[in-house]
Amino acid sequence: MGFTGKKATLWKVNFVNAFVKMEKTIIRLAHQIKRRGELEWQEARRKGINVN
Repeated sequence: MGFTGKKATLWKVNFVNAFVKMEKTIIRLAHQIKRRGELEWQEARRKGINVN
């Protein structure tokens, strides 16, 4: 049995919005982690450390 009515619609919209917000957060954090790794690699390479 599904939810019906105005309260159910509001709950469903809020639920979807929460997932959209979570997705954006995960993507943002993944980009930050990737960028940090790139910067660490560049710094190690600059110092002459073999990073292979």
